[in-house]
Amino acid sequence: MVEYHRRLYLSLMIAILAILILFPFLKDAQTGRLALSLLFLVVMLHALKVLAPRRHIFWFGFALAMAAGVGLPALMLVVKFPAAAHRPLFHACMGTYLAFLTLVIVVLVKSIFSGYRMTSDKIYAAISCYLLIGLLYAMFYITIEDFDPSAFGRVMPQWGGSASEMIYFSFTTLSTLGYGDLTPQTALAQTASYLEAITGQLFVAILIARLVGLNIAHTTRDYQNGRNE
Repeated sequence: MVEYHRRLYLSLMIAILAILILFPFLKDAQTGRLALSLLFLVVMLHALKVLAPRRHIFWFGFALAMAAGVGLPALMLVVKFPAAAHRPLFHACMGTYLAFLTLVIVVLVKSIFSGYRMTSDKIYAAISCYLLIGLLYAMFYITIEDFDPSAFGRVMPQWGGSASEMIYFSFTTLSTLGYGDLTPQTALAQTASYLEAITGQLFVAILIARLVGLNIAHTTRDYQNGRNE
C-alpha cells in the first residue's frame, strides 16, 4: 500500500511539473493550447487515483474531470474564433476545473496530515498539493480576467489567452515573490491575490510544523521502544 501511494503521489507531482514547464512553449498556437488541455486531462486522471479509495466522492470527481478535461478541448476544436456566445461554455469548463482541483486538494491535505509517521509519499503529496493550489488560483484569475479584462491592468486578447501569464502570476503570488509586473486592479482580483499569498505561507508553515512533529514523535517512540527492550 505504501509503494502504491508513493508511485501515485510521485507520478502526480511529475505530471503537474511537466505541464508547468511546457505551458510557456505551447500557449500561443491553437494546437498548443489544445495540447495543454490534454495535458491537464492527464493530470486530472492522475488526481482521480487520489480519490479512488474514497468511493463516495470518486464518481463526483470523475464527472467533474470528464466535464472539464473533455469539454475544454472539444470547445477549442469546434470554436476557432471565440465569440461572446461561447463564453458561458468556457466559464462552465473553468468552473468544473476549479471544483475538481478543490476536491483533490482537500483529499490531499487530509492524506498529508493523517497518520503518525513522516514518509516520502507525504512529501510527494505535499508538493503536489502546493502546485495544485497554484493552478487553482491561476484558473480563478483566468476566470476573473475573462469577466473583467481590466482586472490586471491590461487587455486580454481572448478567453483563456492569458493562461500562461496567470499561472506565472499565481505562483509568484503563492510564494510571495511578487515581481510587480502584473498587478491586480479590481477588488476581487486583489482579494484573491492576498488570500493566495496567505494560503501559501500558512500551508508551508503548517506543513513544516506537522512534519517536524511527526519526526519528533517517531524518534521518541523508537527511543522508548529501544529502552523497553
